[in-house]
Amino acid sequence: MESDFNNIESENSIDNENNVNFVFYHEPSEEEINRILNSPEVSDSPMADEDTAGGGVDTKTQTAAGSKSDTVTSTSMESGSTTETNTVAESEPATSSQTAAEDGLFTENGPIPVNFKVDTSDFDNTEEEKRWMFMENVRLVHERQEIDVEKERLEREKRDFMRLRRRKENELATKEKHLARQKDLFDKQWGVVEKELHRIAKDRDRISKERAYIEREKEILRIEQSKSSNYTVSNGAFFVGVNSEASLKKRYRELIKIYHPDSGNGDEATLLYINKEYENVKRRFGLS
Repeated sequence: MESDFNNIESENSIDNENNVNFVFYHEPSEEEINRILNSPEVSDSPMADEDTAGGGVDTKTQTAAGSKSDTVTSTSMESGSTTETNTVAESEPATSSQTAAEDGLFTENGPIPVNFKVDTSDFDNTEEEKRWMFMENVRLVHERQEIDVEKERLEREKRDFMRLRRRKENELATKEKHLARQKDLFDKQWGVVEKELHRIAKDRDRISKERAYIEREKEILRIEQSKSSNYTVSNGAFFVGVNSEASLKKRYRELIKIYHPDSGNGDEATLLYINKEYENVKRRFGLS
């Protein structure tokens, strides 16, 4: 019991005969409240009910009959009549003394001073004080439970958020690495494509030059063949060595295939010379 009162600082503020202000500097437990309110000092204090529910026994009369108490009142602090009060129990019946000793209010050397503060200016009796203290304690416990639940919820949300954040950061890092690899691969492939484009451009130029060269060579060859054909026709060399009708016809068919305008090496002028020479040879053989 002594430890309970040591946890509570006290300044008793007496406004009138039945009004004592008590203010707790810490949140008392329900056990502390019950032990304090059920102690003889509180029961015998001026705050107690003057009439009980059973028959209205005066507290002062009961205190005078059962025990003697001295109230030491210090100097008034301010206009609010705040004073320091020490309530000391001098003597009690055997049963009350034994109960108080069990609660830790008395020792072998004498009583222990009890100092505490509770604001009871709005209360009419001890039962209302008890009820108010109990309900206030319940409210504080309920608020603390709600705060603990809210704190746990916030901690859980924080853990979930941090876990989600780490997962998103890992996914982002993985995507960045994948994107970097894709970019590097694209750069390499683009380099290969550029090289191939340069090579194709060079091949195109080379092929164009070769095609132009071939066309020039073909033109030169055509001119030379034309000159050679004119020389041959002028000298009657197309049918040299022909000595029969069969060899004449065979030579004519071969010359038509070679110098026909549809072929690459023939032209119409050469074909006319061949036909003219063919008719002359036929007359010599008497085939006209």
